[in-house]
Amino acid sequence: LPESQDPSKATVEIKNAYVPANGEYMTSIEVHNPHDFAVDVSGWVVTNSKNVTSARQYPKSKSYCSDVEPKQSDYSCKDIVAWGSCEQGSVKKKGICRKSCGDCRLRSGPLRFTLAAGTVIPSKSSLFITDDVVAYRKSLRQHNMFQHAVGPVDGDLKTYSKKDGFAVYNDLNQKVF
Repeated sequence: LPESQDPSKATVEIKNAYVPANGEYMTSIEVHNPHDFAVDVSGWVVTNSKNVTSARQYPKSKSYCSDVEPKQSDYSCKDIVAWGSCEQGSVKKKGICRKSCGDCRLRSGPLRFTLAAGTVIPSKSSLFITDDVVAYRKSLRQHNMFQHAVGPVDGDLKTYSKKDGFAVYNDLNQKVF
């Protein structure tokens, strides 16, 4: 892990951000460390919000999302989707079939992701923030590619615009990119 770092030197850059307009590909935001030293990005926020304090106040999605099948029933998550029942209060309240229903990330507010404690980007390396870490890694394995991926990115994809782009704020709420 890096020694304590000088906030003025500990910077990163958004090297590439892809947020699809119609869901044809997965969202991915590449956060790159251009330095010859590792950068501890614990608690940093990547967001398209102009107000990082506001972005930090939104809750975070769980990092891993899977289906919890309905208990003691004759139906499955496939049935719930086929019946159009994903939005029913009982399905939401029990947290069942989240993956099948496409309910794995929080979809309100600005796009945002808070990097977990202990997250370090090695020198001259990148990490990728995506909607679905498992699916993203599987898609890369097909091409023998391996990248450090974290997620899911939260927020409403409709709030993204290339004009405004993303900003990165350190744990002191200072804009570093």
